[in-house]
Amino acid sequence: MENINEEHKMLISEGWEPREREDGETVWTNPANGLVYPQGQAAAMVREGADPEGPQPGVKD
Repeated sequence: MENINEEHKMLISEGWEPREREDGETVWTNPANGLVYPQGQAAAMVREGADPEGPQPGVKD
């Protein structure tokens, strides 16, 4: 598993913004759509090159 600090650096370099929740957990705001994700999910999306806007309705791969 990738080091959490490495994930943090990767997300920052991709334009994601960290936010701390009331419970102390850091979540990340996607720069493309403004949605918030837990760090592990955000990092996986960046590594996998997920479309930040999500799938287009009615469009199949």
